Amino acid sequence: MQCLGIPSRSRSRELYLQEQSLRVAALNGQRLGLQDDEDLQALLKGSQLLKVKSNSWRRERFYKLQEDCKTIWQESRKVMRTPESQLFSIEDIQEVRKGHRTEGMEKFARDVPEDRCFSIVFKDQRNTLDLIAPSPAEAQHWVQGLRKIIHHSGSMDQRQKLQQYPSGGSGFWPSLWILAVVITRAACVWKIPSLGRHMDIAEAGQLTQRK
Repeated sequence: MQCLGIPSRSRSRELYLQEQSLRVAALNGQRLGLQDDEDLQALLKGSQLLKVKSNSWRRERFYKLQEDCKTIWQESRKVMRTPESQLFSIEDIQEVRKGHRTEGMEKFARDVPEDRCFSIVFKDQRNTLDLIAPSPAEAQHWVQGLRKIIHHSGSMDQRQKLQQYPSGGSGFWPSLWILAVVITRAACVWKIPSLGRHMDIAEAGQLTQRK
């Protein structure tokens, strides 16, 4: 009996998609100024890491930087978990700590050498992600790689803002021009005839009446 489902991809199709993914990753790495960076390449390749939650809960999970260089994909064994829930954005990371520098690592991973341990602390209220790498070198790739991406992404965003608003914002100079016109007109004296009386616009910008 033949199973019905999604047709499998051909070998040529798989190779084409891999090439496209590598090309996209290379362009995004260049955009960050991290082209050919060893740490970035290691994150794009992915790693089997131990996720730590308690003394009795350590599970091996696969983690990988996506080709956009903005999101991390994490393996999950939970039933009915959506693909979107297996991703988290690097923008949501507050800091990356090496060693036993979180409460979870201090309690549940003291038996593991510090140079294999690191933690991802998020900006929001989600739980800190405590991870153990298979080797010190692998842990170093993740710590340094994530820190570089966070730093370069922040610098790139700042450059984009400066390019978009080079003089303090798109509405800065028009507003300043309008303000100058108002001040100039307020300093002038205009005589407006009205029913045999004159209304002066004084330097202070106040209207007075005189016969």
